[in-house]
Amino acid sequence: MELVEKAGAQGTEFLMWMMMRGALGDNITEITRNYHIPISNTGAGTLLLECA
Repeated sequence: MELVEKAGAQGTEFLMWMMMRGALGDNITEITRNYHIPISNTGAGTLLLECA
């Protein structure tokens, strides 16, 4: 609950993605990335990584 109070609901999602990236290790290849900001100004991104 303290994390949500300090970082907002997105704070927990950010930590989840950071742990996922750390679990991949160092030997990865970026396949593609995309970031889109629609008219509502709520950005959405995708990132495709491949583990070697």
